[in-house]
Amino acid sequence: MKTLQRSGIVGPRIQHGVKLLGTGESWFRSRVDIEVSRASETAIRAIEREGGRIVCAYYNRLGLRVLLKPEKFAGRGPVPRRALPPNKLLGHYASGERRGYLAEGIAGEEERGRVVEILRRRKSRREQIGRA
Repeated sequence: MKTLQRSGIVGPRIQHGVKLLGTGESWFRSRVDIEVSRASETAIRAIEREGGRIVCAYYNRLGLRVLLKPEKFAGRGPVPRRALPPNKLLGHYASGERRGYLAEGIAGEEERGRVVEILRRRKSRREQIGRA
């Protein structure tokens, strides 16, 4: 997203990430590997038709700040890890059809293991709250 911002393709203020749309899919003829917040089905088809790869990844406000302004975090200790999406968006980012970064075959083993553990904890908390 930083590259898209620097090139002027997207505006200077990215608040909730970048959604890639399929407008112009008929004339798109370049191989691109890209990570965005969301993508339409036609955009996914257009990129993959040319041999490119698209990954849709969730970023909260802090995650976007780390991504777009890494210089602000340089030399200040560990960089914050990427946050998991809220429960209502989890299905989107875990979907291989939507090229979510948590989908099998896209996410690394370490990332998927971390996600599974966090989801287990979320579920047990909900169960504990339900019993109270």
